[in-house]
Amino acid sequence: MQSISQFEPTILYVDDQPSHRLLFERTFRGNWLVLTASSAEEAIQMLKEHDIFLVVADHNMPGRTGIDLLEEAQKISPKAVRAILSAYQTKALQQEAKRRARIAAYLEKPWNRDEIRAFIE
Repeated sequence: MQSISQFEPTILYVDDQPSHRLLFERTFRGNWLVLTASSAEEAIQMLKEHDIFLVVADHNMPGRTGIDLLEEAQKISPKAVRAILSAYQTKALQQEAKRRARIAAYLEKPWNRDEIRAFIE
């Protein structure tokens, strides 16, 4: 079985808030294939099934944090770029995310479409 993402650059956006997932997907589809997940568990399954080039995760989610998820994502899909998109930013969280999950960016909510697009490109 071929992965749909073999044909189009694929972003995985993980957020427990349905409205955030829908907004992200609607904003960036057309330029990239955008898959969304509502939990770390769902995201991990998608990482195993698809060739993801970028994983963007909210930090504060039930069960596991975005850092926890991205740390595991690094093991499953080491070539995927990883980023946190969160309303909660502290220097300590940024440092932890860089150390544990080797993130490329710690992006702020509310997010700016042009800034996110520039990061993706």
